[in-house]
Amino acid sequence: MIFGRGGCALIDAIDAKQQYYDPDAGAWQDKIAGVANIHMCLTDINATTGYVLIDLSDTTNFLHSNTGIVYLNSYQVSINPDDNFIGGVDIGFLENVDATDGDFIPLFCWRFEKKSATVNQVIESRLPIIMSSDYILGNKTENDTTWQTDTALSSPYDYTAPYTTTPGNGDVVMKITRTAGTTSMGVSLRYGTLA
Repeated sequence: MIFGRGGCALIDAIDAKQQYYDPDAGAWQDKIAGVANIHMCLTDINATTGYVLIDLSDTTNFLHSNTGIVYLNSYQVSINPDDNFIGGVDIGFLENVDATDGDFIPLFCWRFEKKSATVNQVIESRLPIIMSSDYILGNKTENDTTWQTDTALSSPYDYTAPYTTTPGNGDVVMKITRTAGTTSMGVSLRYGTLA
């Protein structure tokens, strides 16, 4: 159930596995055909590193068919830093990516400073989180050289062999920033794409 002002129920029986809210249409739409999942597990990260979680333009190796905008239905993150880890984990999307740099808009951020507290977070959303600056107002890291169209980064596409892809506009990405220590983590996203 989603509540509005004063605790009034706005939506009380939307089937989370069947529909998403399309703000352009102003209505709930069927989403079964467009739902996909990714998972990435990383161990002993000891350097600042970027990862492409969802390559929006790649409809061959990823399980989506539209290439307009990614929306998230849920995410699960588990971060296990060692006692000396100083750094952070950010998940967001990209804009203005070229061979030099790109703009990173983080939506989810976790920070650590020499503490080994494990983070386990699961978010299931009845409304989609639309990964576009047309729908999100927030911080932006401009001209971040982590994201370049000529530099391939690790991606969760294939579990049997390392897979890399180059970042581009609209991609959902993760950046692990590290000053000291190491961290291990896993991330799972359930998502869909719009035209």
